[in-house]
Amino acid sequence: MLHGMRVLLVEASNEVRQLAERVLSRVGAAVDAASSVAEAMTHLGNNDHVVVVTSRPLPPEAFLREPRPVVIAIAREGAVLHNTDFDPVTTSMVVPEDYDASALVGVVLACVTELSQSMVPVVPPIERMAC
Repeated sequence: MLHGMRVLLVEASNEVRQLAERVLSRVGAAVDAASSVAEAMTHLGNNDHVVVVTSRPLPPEAFLREPRPVVIAIAREGAVLHNTDFDPVTTSMVVPEDYDASALVGVVLACVTELSQSMVPVVPPIERMAC
């Protein structure tokens, strides 16, 4: 499904990280796993990731390189909106802390799956109105 797309998984818990890594690998992701921000920054400097799944806030400068990855934060509800832990500019989506590994795969797939052109409605351009 993910056909070798590179995913960076940043999770402090060994058990959670290993489970999520196994499940993402089963659907074809090339997974780099990190348990700390420092480890994550090393991976980000060495590879181009399509998706970053993180339970640890990463500095915005981690995402300066183009193309910028889709960032999925694993956080308590409202963490991105109500505090400065996760940058709302670089965070694409928030998954609740108590997530199911298969649900995480669904979120990753939803974030990287592009709509086919046949599914996108054709909308005529809006003409400028003279004032």
